[in-house]
Amino acid sequence: MEQDVYSFLDQIKYEAQTYVSSRLESMTLQQRQGAMTETIRVLDFLFAETIKPNIDPSNREQLVNVFRYAYPVLVKCLYSNFSSEKGIALIASDDNSIINANRLVHACEIIGYINNYKEQLKLGILSVKKQEKDYLHLTFTDKYYWIEFIEDNTILKYAYEVAYTQIEDYEEAFNRLPEILSQMEPLVYVWKDHYIGYTTNPAIDNFFYKNALWDALQAAEWYAFPKDCKFGGIPFEKYVHTVVMLIIMTPGNWTRI
Repeated sequence: MEQDVYSFLDQIKYEAQTYVSSRLESMTLQQRQGAMTETIRVLDFLFAETIKPNIDPSNREQLVNVFRYAYPVLVKCLYSNFSSEKGIALIASDDNSIINANRLVHACEIIGYINNYKEQLKLGILSVKKQEKDYLHLTFTDKYYWIEFIEDNTILKYAYEVAYTQIEDYEEAFNRLPEILSQMEPLVYVWKDHYIGYTTNPAIDNFFYKNALWDALQAAEWYAFPKDCKFGGIPFEKYVHTVVMLIIMTPGNWTRI
């Protein structure tokens, strides 16, 4: 039975991998770069949807799963050594390119899901509830597996409480946004005829750094270890700054573009 389950999952994964391979194998380096840019646009759009205040929680969770399962696979599949390219041409999206990018993201999400299911089956976190020829129903082995139980009962409460303590800072930042945008606008320029270039200043960088830090403090699985507490010989403070810098790249670049 166990082998049948893995074979079932591997067949789904194989079909998704076949689709991804068929899309990528005939691409030039520049086309692969363009595909990566297009999928990033799709992910940017989906992320913007997740932070809408009126979104249904189940829909938000579905969109967040795209980042959990599709994004790592996308990077692994699409990334190459682009050092021979002078830059990334921002080609305008059309209906066809958007559809193709969505299909690629979905195929990578399926691969990510299957990898996750197989790992959790091996660890005993998931088990098979029902299996038929073309149907497989997986369920958590324990009714409340401790990670999911903590997430469902604690993390959202923690995030809301942290957000409440930061409300004055958020309001101040929101009021400063027009000023920051006015500073950013003249710093954007055309680079090498086809590319977007931009410079910055300390006020802009500090604005996005603070926003990213506030977001990171609300993030799931954020633990308040002492700054000098070391993991793998690296102080926790460095991990924090790394996460914050990665967050900065997203909202900062969206607004500048």
